[in-house]
Amino acid sequence: MEPSCVFYSCYLIRSLNPDYPNRVYVGSTPDPIKRLRQHNGEITQGAKKTTPYRPWEMVMLVYGFPSNLCALAFENAWQHPLESRHLKRSKCYANKDNAFGMSSKQHANLLLSKMRAVHDVLSTKPFSRWPLNIHFITPAFKCLFEAEGQGMAGILLPHHIKTTLGPLTNLPLKKFQLDKKDDPVYHNFCSMADKVPCYMCKLDVEKKNTQAFVGCLDCKMVTHLRCLASHLLLMDSDSDNELVPVKGKCPKCDTDMLWGDLIQALKKRSTWALEEQ
Repeated sequence: MEPSCVFYSCYLIRSLNPDYPNRVYVGSTPDPIKRLRQHNGEITQGAKKTTPYRPWEMVMLVYGFPSNLCALAFENAWQHPLESRHLKRSKCYANKDNAFGMSSKQHANLLLSKMRAVHDVLSTKPFSRWPLNIHFITPAFKCLFEAEGQGMAGILLPHHIKTTLGPLTNLPLKKFQLDKKDDPVYHNFCSMADKVPCYMCKLDVEKKNTQAFVGCLDCKMVTHLRCLASHLLLMDSDSDNELVPVKGKCPKCDTDMLWGDLIQALKKRSTWALEEQ
């Protein structure tokens, strides 16, 4: 497990060059604001492939990936919907007579095609069980995405995936930064005894083993990672044969819990513990 919390995102940009009105590009980055400036030549390094099609505008981002490798896997599926082994409608994409038709790589790189593809990726395992969020820059792009999604009969986005709207500066980057001043989980962690009982199994949780337990952000309940995962999977009727939960209720205070948020908190504790050694 990576020792730190980093903002991992995949993004879609569109060319504003009148000579290339339908040119789009999918990439991944931990810093979307800086990356867009690179694409537009405002700062150097990277983005050489998109140089001829400047200027670019940001269309949307997907963020909240557990790791950089997860973001890269998502990026690859989004970039290559005709080749991805994950996507449900690969045969539909290849059928030019179908509403989802992408009979060539050129068709797959149009704005609407990328909207359809990311909707499909987000609704396909394993991506559909990750703690992901979608951010749109303008209402027009959000409406376009929703309209494309409505045209995909039977393909619905997972309920835990949230959508937001606004400029890139609205992104919750601080949530992924290592700031322990106002983190209730960390303060509770510091005040714990060396060993405390797991709320689920009643066996001791070792404070030093920071990657073995999680805590509720509201009631400060502490439990083994595996104990809570097993409990949440048992309570989830849609989790047959799954190893990792998506969301559930705190077994102590009944607060809604997102597994991705719990893992983010776990990563923070692990990093802070390493810093203080």
